[in-house]
Amino acid sequence: MSSKSKQLLRKHVYEDSLINFGLRDELLLDDIIEAWSDFENDLNGRWFELEHFGDASGCILDMAAGVGSFVFRGLNRGYNVYGIEPESWKLEYIKMRIEEEVKYRNYKDRIKHGVGENLDFQDETFDLVSSYQTLEHV
Repeated sequence: MSSKSKQLLRKHVYEDSLINFGLRDELLLDDIIEAWSDFENDLNGRWFELEHFGDASGCILDMAAGVGSFVFRGLNRGYNVYGIEPESWKLEYIKMRIEEEVKYRNYKDRIKHGVGENLDFQDETFDLVSSYQTLEHV
């Protein structure tokens, strides 16, 4: 039996993939779910790129943070990262995940509900803004 957070993630990934893309490939979707729920490894290389080009210092904001993978991976690497996410179910997943795993409890205020047009942060808080797989949804 998988965790409640992973069950929630699976439900929404399956539903969204079917509705938006007509995608029913459960093996592919399970691989996506595993990748999204891996908060330890830099699976897509986003942190590697920021580190390689020297852009990983200061305070970083991830716009449309999704299920929090980028934010949590950065925090696990020692970076000062925050995220904004507009979708309620993704925020619910993040909350459940934090409740399930003690090591993430210090991260509970790192991802907030919101959109880029109305940020709940002071001006000039961030040194870098990341937005990955977002523009196609806007």
